[in-house]
Amino acid sequence: MTNKREAMKRAGPPLPDYRRMSDAEIAAVVRAFLREAGGSTFDLVEVDVRDQRTCLRGEVPSETARQLAAKIVSEDMGIEVTDALRVTKTLWKQGEDEPKHGVDAKPRRDDQR
Repeated sequence: MTNKREAMKRAGPPLPDYRRMSDAEIAAVVRAFLREAGGSTFDLVEVDVRDQRTCLRGEVPSETARQLAAKIVSEDMGIEVTDALRVTKTLWKQGEDEPKHGVDAKPRRDDQR
């Protein structure tokens, strides 16, 4: 938390004092914030925290999702973040038995017969 005035402007419960948390605890809180904000949109995002600096890696389905993830961590949570996310132009599947990765948006030529 940067200061009390900013905390008062933010809706919801007060943010935890990240300086007193371990890197693993911070990573868990970041994952929870991302899951709450984007649901399955952030399923393929890895959260790596070292010395209270957060790095987001993995895949997101759009540039908007990439920007949202970085904003959640840096602005909403007040944590230093490095954005190493990749935007994949894929169709995301939602079924339980389906893989959590995308499939090509355009069919291959040999599949069109």
